[in-house]
Amino acid sequence: MLTWILGVLFGVLAVPLALAVPHVWSAFLGGDHLRTFALGALGGGLATVVVIRKAPFLAVLEHELTHMVVALLHLRLPLSLNAGKEGGEVTYTGDSAFLIRLAPYVLPTFTIALLALSPAIASPHQTVLRAAIGVTWGYHVVTMLEETRPNQPDLKTGGRVPAFLGVAGLGLLFYVGSALWAVDDFGLCRTWLERGVQTARHLVSGAVSLAVG
Repeated sequence: MLTWILGVLFGVLAVPLALAVPHVWSAFLGGDHLRTFALGALGGGLATVVVIRKAPFLAVLEHELTHMVVALLHLRLPLSLNAGKEGGEVTYTGDSAFLIRLAPYVLPTFTIALLALSPAIASPHQTVLRAAIGVTWGYHVVTMLEETRPNQPDLKTGGRVPAFLGVAGLGLLFYVGSALWAVDDFGLCRTWLERGVQTARHLVSGAVSLAVG
C-alpha cells in the first residue's frame, strides 16, 4: 500500500513540475553556463553509449553504488555489493524501500555531487567544472534510459505502475532540477520549483472548485 501511495504522489508531482518548465525555458537557454554544460552533456552521453557496450560493468557498478548510498541515507547498513557485466546486486540490513529501489533510475548521483561542490570551486575553474557536470549529466541520462525497463527487478517489486509513476515524478525533479542548477547556479532551479508549487496550488484550487461546484 505504501508503495502505491508514494508512486501516485510522485506521479502527481510530475504534473505541476512539467507545467512549470516553459516558464523557465527562455532563462535556461540564456544561462551563463549553457554552452559548456550542453557540450559536456553531449560528449558524456555519446561516451556512455560506448562505455555501456564495451564495459557494461562500470554502469552496473554505479547503479549498485547508488542503491547503497540511498540505503545508507535510510540508515540501512550495507552487507554486500556485487557487480558484473550481466548485472549486480546490493544487500543491506532491513527491508527494501521504495526510494532505495528507484534511486539509480531517478538520481544523477555524480552530477548532484559535483553541483554540491561547485560553491567551493574557484572561479577560474568553473568552466571545467560545468563541463564535467555536463558530462556526468549526459552519462546519467543515457544509463537511466537504458536501465528503465519493465523487466527490471527493482521496478517490478511492489508493482510496475507505482514504480514508473515514481520514476516520472522524481526523475523530472532531479534531472530537470540539476540541469537548471548547472546552467545558472541554483537561482533558476529555485524559480522552477517555486513556479511548480504555485502551479500545484492552482491545480488543487481548480479541482476543489469543480468538486464543490
